[in-house]
Amino acid sequence: MVTAEPAFVLVAALSDGISTLTQPANGRKRLLADRGYDNQANRLVLQARGLQDDIARRAKPGQTAETRLNRRNQPINKIRARVKHDFAALRQQGGDASEP
Repeated sequence: MVTAEPAFVLVAALSDGISTLTQPANGRKRLLADRGYDNQANRLVLQARGLQDDIARRAKPGQTAETRLNRRNQPINKIRARVKHDFAALRQQGGDASEP
């Protein structure tokens, strides 16, 4: 039986940044992250490692989120929410569900 590995990495709270998750041995092509990781340094790490940048974007200081920004973030947030809900359900059932 062949099991497909996920095509993305979901970033949870990391104290040492995204570079740990983007090692070549990981084998993923995309990195999904919330707005907390939206900065140029993280985007440069992804670009250097040939990973697709799926970091949700923040509105610029003093601006509200635009329609285009919301359209970009919505698919990323849908996937992240689905995964986080699964981990929360496992945690409620007493499992050792460490978020990725």
